[in-house]
Amino acid sequence: GAPAWRVCSGGMDRTARVWSAVSGACLLEIAAERPLLAVAFSPCGNFLAAVSLNNAIRLWDVSSGEATLVDGRDPLPSERASALLMGAAFSPDGKALIALLIRPPDTLEYCASLVVPRPASGEP
Repeated sequence: GAPAWRVCSGGMDRTARVWSAVSGACLLEIAAERPLLAVAFSPCGNFLAAVSLNNAIRLWDVSSGEATLVDGRDPLPSERASALLMGAAFSPDGKALIALLIRPPDTLEYCASLVVPRPASGEP
């Protein structure tokens, strides 16, 4: 499972953070281009995914803080003004990242599935 006692956060300050749930200390800060609406750890704890206000999906390597995957495609170009990515979750095996889209009036849809790269260390 994910390394114990860590939590992640992201927000309107355009920063994703990894925290120690034991000490409350910030272990990692990652600057994003836009405000973040959702963040999630991969099951192995090696990656942090974030969905930003411009409908971009980013995946960072937690050990280095480097972006390993960036998907800035607008899922519905013709409805760009009214659609918004609002969530992200990893598959249980950590091999895929699922993003969810909200369209008014509060319609929740599956939006994208991205293949997650393996960490450089070869861990699952």
